Amino acid sequence: MEELAEVVRKAEGGKRGRSGSHKGSPLTFPSLCANVVPVEKYGELEPFVLPSDVQVHVQRGENEIDTALATIIDCVPVEADENLVIGFDAEWNVRLEDNGRFERGAIAIVQIAFEKRVEILQVRTCLSQY
Repeated sequence: MEELAEVVRKAEGGKRGRSGSHKGSPLTFPSLCANVVPVEKYGELEPFVLPSDVQVHVQRGENEIDTALATIIDCVPVEADENLVIGFDAEWNVRLEDNGRFERGAIAIVQIAFEKRVEILQVRTCLSQY
């Protein structure tokens, strides 16, 4: 973990904040360094490459997002005995205060992987309207 912390310090220009770390760095969030396995340990693995037949779509507007979700829903099998596999992830903004505390903001991005599609939904702009 100290090696990772040193890399972060170097990347941030060697500066340290009041709490002994830079905002947003693994030093501010020690859990980011927990159970980290150095890349060298698995250096023999081939990098993952998204298959060429997988389509990635970035949707920003409310209508685009609604259309993308409707497309996924239309493809969901109706038979109870069919398997359904969906990948889901969400990202949100974090607001850091000068005292080192942080507050998680509203969800900014939702990613849904279904069949041969990955939909990246930038929902933050839509949510800010409500």
